[in-house]
Amino acid sequence: MKRISDFVERSSLKDQYDISEEHKQLLDRSLANHNEDPASGKEWSELKSELSAKYGL
Repeated sequence: MKRISDFVERSSLKDQYDISEEHKQLLDRSLANHNEDPASGKEWSELKSELSAKYGL
């Protein structure tokens, strides 16, 4: 999230996207969890399958 935040701050995207502090904190926690245990996540194909089955996407 830090890299994304830095990019947005330096670019013209800053004015196009307004991310609430709550969402920034959520993304930071998710990134920290991933950095602590990268293997705990799911492959995109697995997640896509689950979402498709659950929500018909």
